[in-house]
Amino acid sequence: GSENVKNAVSWGIELAKATGAKVKAVYVLPPVSVSIATRGERWADSLRNHLKDEGKSATEYVVDTGKKAD
Repeated sequence: GSENVKNAVSWGIELAKATGAKVKAVYVLPPVSVSIATRGERWADSLRNHLKDEGKSATEYVVDTGKKAD
């Protein structure tokens, strides 16, 4: 992620720590649109897999950052 995203994650975790709150990290995949589907199933699957990988990476970053803050 960008430096702004990393700063936001760190700030949010510190805020949660200071207030006794919990942090939840989720990722959501958008539905495949008609314009994407018309490019073919293989292309749509490739995009879907890429988005899943990005989402998992982002949530793992939040988890790792939270563990380091403990």
